Amino acid sequence: MSIRSKVSSIVPWLMEIKKCQMTQLNWKVSTRSWVLHNEDIIEEVMTSAKDFFNQRFGFNILKNTSSTLHFLQQGKVNVMGLEITSGTVSSIYGINTTLDSDVSKYGSVTAKIENILDEMIRTAMLIHGYYDLPFGTIIFASPSVDPSINGPLYDAVKALNEVFKLYGFQFDFMLFTNEQFTLHILDPVASQTNGKKVATQGTKGIAGTIQNQTNERSNFLRIGILVRNEISKFASNNQLSNEMIKNLLDERYCKETFGLNFPVLKKIETDQSIVEQITVNRLKRYWNMSYIINGEKYLICHSWSEIHRPKFLQWLELVDEIEK
Repeated sequence: MSIRSKVSSIVPWLMEIKKCQMTQLNWKVSTRSWVLHNEDIIEEVMTSAKDFFNQRFGFNILKNTSSTLHFLQQGKVNVMGLEITSGTVSSIYGINTTLDSDVSKYGSVTAKIENILDEMIRTAMLIHGYYDLPFGTIIFASPSVDPSINGPLYDAVKALNEVFKLYGFQFDFMLFTNEQFTLHILDPVASQTNGKKVATQGTKGIAGTIQNQTNERSNFLRIGILVRNEISKFASNNQLSNEMIKNLLDERYCKETFGLNFPVLKKIETDQSIVEQITVNRLKRYWNMSYIINGEKYLICHSWSEIHRPKFLQWLELVDEIEK
């Protein structure tokens, strides 16, 4: 199994194992409309953490930080998950990962650890600043990390937990790397989804070729989860052109392209209730979660079944080719 395929199991792990009702890929701050809470505390924690890691480990973390707001707006969280219990957030997960086999983009061993710490601290402060929550599980997860950084990285993350506890926070900073990634994420997901994988025997021609090429990113994902994740990712990366959005709003295009009886996207109308908009002929046909694509809010059709998978994978290849 490729590294990309392993990383793709993080979302089903949040949904199936951690029972998160909401997940989002490439979560970013909406700088124009969201209110930043606790800015003074965040700045104090950042300053203390910077001094602490410099004195104890000789690490130069948070070095490119000109202000609290700039620091928070610089990054994104690869995967965010929320568990809602009785109408309130009971658990929140912020997970950062990498597809680089040895986190090579970070340079030296020290630089790798410094950047991972930066990402973990930023994720916690994003949760505290924009969700106004003093708790959360912050994870750096990668199935293949240079073993040379494991020991010092573990010690640094252990110290990071100590720093945040001093401020009364209830954040848990965790590492799932190499065999721990398999133990804590891959194995539970595989066990949960055992017997639910899609059989690809008999798929012929171009659909079979494309499915073999792209199936690595959907090994553990049910078709509905795959559709939402991929469209959400394309939206976050601005990969959906206005023409493609127009096509996904067109019933005929979606019938011919995916075999669906409904448009993939449905633009949200402000003068209609959400219940009216997610149903067609009194049957629920769209998920009630909105997705912002090119500045507009849309619903995504949920009338997918496994017979639609080959055609959806073909479409993914098409979008990937357009992006190249």
